[in-house]
Amino acid sequence: MRVRSRDSRSRSRSRARAAPVADDSRVRLRLSGGYAYVHPWSYVHIPLDVGVRIWEGLHVDAGFELSTPGASREEMIWLPAGSIGLSYRIPLGPVEPRFGILGRIAADRQAEGPTTPLGGWAIRAGMDLVFPATGPLLLGFDVQGGMLGKPFYLSVSFGAGVRL
Repeated sequence: MRVRSRDSRSRSRSRARAAPVADDSRVRLRLSGGYAYVHPWSYVHIPLDVGVRIWEGLHVDAGFELSTPGASREEMIWLPAGSIGLSYRIPLGPVEPRFGILGRIAADRQAEGPTTPLGGWAIRAGMDLVFPATGPLLLGFDVQGGMLGKPFYLSVSFGAGVRL
C-alpha cells in the first residue's frame, strides 16, 4: 500500500477544486431587466437573449428587447430593438465570464415624428453564474457599450435563464 504525503494530497485537492465545471449545454436563453442610455435619453429595458454554442466557448448571440422612456402624456411608448453577434464564454467553474461584439438595430420614435430605424454596434462584457445544484438555471449580468445611430449607447442588465 502506497501512502501519500499530506502535501501531495493537499495539492491534488486544490487542483480538483480549480477544474472548470463541464457544461455541455448548446443553447442559453435569458430574460433580463435593466437600464439603457442612448445619449441623451434614459430607458428601462427588457432584453431576451439567446446564445447558441458553435465551437468550444464561441457562441452566436441573438437578442430582442423592448425599451421605454416611461409614460408620455397620452401613452406608454415601447421601442423594439434587435441584435446579433458573437461572444466567447470562459468556463471557470460556477462563474463564466463572457465577452463579445454585437450589431444592433432599433426603432427610434421622436415626439410627433415617424418611427425610424437606427443601426449600431456594441461591445459586450458580462458573466453567467451556473451552479450544478440548480440544474439548468443560471443568473446572468451583462454590460454593453457602443453606438446606436450617432449617439453613445450603454446598457446594463441582470436576469435569469436556462441552459438547454
